[in-house]
Amino acid sequence: MRYLSSISLALIVHVLLSIVVLMVLACTATPATTTPSSSKSHDAPSTSTPSKAFELGLPFTAEHQPLGMMPLGETINHDPPQGHPGIDFQWPYEAEIIVAVDGIVGDIQEDVNPFDGATIYNLTIVSGKYGVIYEVTDLYVLNPDLRIDDYVESGRVLGYPQRASKDDVWTMIHWALGIVMESNGRPNPEGVIERYFFDWLCPMPYFLASERDRLLLIWNQAEYQHKDKFPEICNGYYKD
Repeated sequence: MRYLSSISLALIVHVLLSIVVLMVLACTATPATTTPSSSKSHDAPSTSTPSKAFELGLPFTAEHQPLGMMPLGETINHDPPQGHPGIDFQWPYEAEIIVAVDGIVGDIQEDVNPFDGATIYNLTIVSGKYGVIYEVTDLYVLNPDLRIDDYVESGRVLGYPQRASKDDVWTMIHWALGIVMESNGRPNPEGVIERYFFDWLCPMPYFLASERDRLLLIWNQAEYQHKDKFPEICNGYYKD
């Protein structure tokens, strides 16, 4: 009987020692490395290319600086309170007009110049939520395959300015920037159905710094008979 008790005691001691050893091993073991689930891939840096910032240029090169301008907000020839919704650039010759910012051709409307009967193409180029308007001649002479929804890059020659009067050689383009909204087939205030409506903007905050400086220099030297009333590039309603 005493012999059996000794055996039982030895077994209990052995079991207790085994438990202690297992607990020590569990505490000192290296934690398993957990591989993150693929469902958390949104935590990884994006590999998509960031969208290009909207950086506006001028619609002409340094070799074709205009000598005359009509600014935004002019209300002598355009109805107040908004007045002139863009900039008219003027030359004493036919200067090349270029794309000022990359975008998609959103619309092309045709008109006729009353002074020489030339076809004027009113071109809308859409870049994100912004749109730029160009009025040029000879669009299809220089771009015979251009179509709506084509992508065009800045610097591409679109055409030439239109005649500004029948009595001299001066030419001009109307050029404007705005936020575009699809018209959904509704006509504009003149009754013309265009693909987009515009909320017109002063372009000065959107220019590349070098282009803004270039335009300010052009404006300081440009001919405009009402600078005393409209001294800025963006006046009145469009003053930034």
